[in-house]
Amino acid sequence: MTRRRIYFYDHEQNKLYSTPEFNGDKEEFVKFRKAEDSCDKNFNEILQEFEGVKTLKEFEMASNKSQSYYHSFLGDTILPIEEKENVEYNDEIYMVNKDGKIYLYNPEELNREYLINVANKGEFIYKDLTMKCEKIFSKVLESYLYFLDMYPTENIITKQSYRLGTIEDFQIEPTLDNKLKKEVEEYINKIAKMKRNLEKEPTKLKLIYSLNHNYPVAFQSNLGNKYILYNERESFSIMKVEPRTFEFEHNLDLPITIGKKTLFPIYDTYLEKCVFDKKQIDIEALEISAKINEYMVIGSNDFNVGTINKNLNYIYENIYNKDKINEFFFEKYKDMEYIQDLQNKYYSFLNNKEEIENIESEEEEM
Repeated sequence: MTRRRIYFYDHEQNKLYSTPEFNGDKEEFVKFRKAEDSCDKNFNEILQEFEGVKTLKEFEMASNKSQSYYHSFLGDTILPIEEKENVEYNDEIYMVNKDGKIYLYNPEELNREYLINVANKGEFIYKDLTMKCEKIFSKVLESYLYFLDMYPTENIITKQSYRLGTIEDFQIEPTLDNKLKKEVEEYINKIAKMKRNLEKEPTKLKLIYSLNHNYPVAFQSNLGNKYILYNERESFSIMKVEPRTFEFEHNLDLPITIGKKTLFPIYDTYLEKCVFDKKQIDIEALEISAKINEYMVIGSNDFNVGTINKNLNYIYENIYNKDKINEFFFEKYKDMEYIQDLQNKYYSFLNNKEEIENIESEEEEM
């Protein structure tokens, strides 16, 4: 028996309401031989009671009328509509939009017919993804253009958009259903992979001296694999590198732990790769620490790799302690060329961070 619910959002109260659960319909009662119970109508007929519903009172009346078609040997009961925080799972969920039009909220298949029917009616769920189909009239083409948006899933993926075109014209878009199935399935498979990755143990990374001066921040895992931090405009990537040449091998798509922070990857559909949120880690601190450590390496030719990396991690751990950094580095290397420029950059870094913290503090107090 198919379990179904119908939802209505009351814009006057800004609240979501649901019918009680409808279990089966006339056809299913006959099919499963529920002799004790019966239903007068199939569900496509029951749905007609909700067409044109625009107020909570009308929704309540439609719910009561729909329940009256169901009959139980225990006696017929009309249950009240329920206020809901969110849409809850059922075999089939239907939604009444603000224009009083009803549509299937969680289709089993994404195809041309469904998208035409659901366009401009609101969001829907397909395989746990929230989507919305919109149509806009084009004066140039003298027809409707359709667009499909797939909304982000937390920590997993960013918004994906498809320009579907003039899908009402079968001659222009003859293979739409196959195209949708292929591209959407690829998208869903990426999400499934990300979900599996998010459940894995984080890769623990420790700062090391970078052999590639174009990418000053480098890491090494407990297994000895080496990585560089690729800083981008709104995110950063962790790239695995070949240990001898430091050439890129692939992009890390697993959770990582740097210091005491564990970060989870996000699949960026625009970049078509896994990235990390820049807000979760202090990249500026990593970069200035690497720069200071590089000056130490230049100034001391007798350093071995172990000492170089130990110094780097000490600098990073104490980067906001001006006295310690001055004592550990700037006073020792005060005669080095360009040391004053580096010290000025370090002080500027501290001042910028302090200004940002003050602004954020003031915003929280407002």
